[in-house]
Amino acid sequence: MLEIGYSGSRAIHMMRTQDINQPLASLAVAQGTISANFLRPYKGFGVLNHREQSYMSNYHGLHSLLTRKWSNGVSFQFAYTWSKAIDNADFTGGIYGFVPNTFDSRPERGRANFDATHNFVASYIYDLPWLKHSTGLASQVLGGWQLSGITTFQSGLPLNPQLGRDIAGTGSSSRQRPATSGSPFVGFGDRAATRWFDPSVFSSPALGTFSPLGRDVLSAPGINNWDISLSKIFKLHGERPTLEVRAESYNTFNHTEFNAVGATFFTPSSFGRVTSAKNERSFMVGMRLQF
Repeated sequence: MLEIGYSGSRAIHMMRTQDINQPLASLAVAQGTISANFLRPYKGFGVLNHREQSYMSNYHGLHSLLTRKWSNGVSFQFAYTWSKAIDNADFTGGIYGFVPNTFDSRPERGRANFDATHNFVASYIYDLPWLKHSTGLASQVLGGWQLSGITTFQSGLPLNPQLGRDIAGTGSSSRQRPATSGSPFVGFGDRAATRWFDPSVFSSPALGTFSPLGRDVLSAPGINNWDISLSKIFKLHGERPTLEVRAESYNTFNHTEFNAVGATFFTPSSFGRVTSAKNERSFMVGMRLQF
């Protein structure tokens, strides 16, 4: 059975946080010759985080689902989604975070930090035919096993390069981005753990200014994972009790899956480099007695 569908949604006036006491970008603050608090609209206060209904997002997705089951004990389900999620703030800690420039949030419109363009998940079950209809001890031990698994391929989530310093001179370095002189993208076949994107095209903006670079313009590593299990249910006495024996493997083919990538410009030792990987292959064997 094949199912194809489309879904779309648009949300406006949702909650996010803004610093309503942020000063205008200042060269003097960036140079350290004056305190940001001296220039804040509400004197005597520092950062004033205000939750306001100014977050907006939209989503469009094409979904497909293919399921099939054969009489010989083979069944599978393939699900694929091609989608795009756009918003104007990153979701952090249960609420959408503030933008670097309170006075101009237009550059913040970009990929949502949960946007995965391609998402493919396959699940499958195969009742192994070996000694399935035989009798005797060999059949009891070797027959009736079931092979199943889940395979996941997913595009990388957005990656947002940040400065890590208050170059604009607003009293906070949060989410300020570097400038670029060219394309930071590295071809899929040329990516490596030491060069996930091209750090050489990035630079610090001029003191007292914000970078025109948009939010979430790069992509982190994606997912390529196979989890497979082999199981059998032994009937100990009639229909009950039963003993289930299961062997499971995670990341079965031990495929290296990169995880985090250094995205802080003023940390050059890790900027543009892969800094961690997901778990290597692992196995688990277990039994469950049900009565």
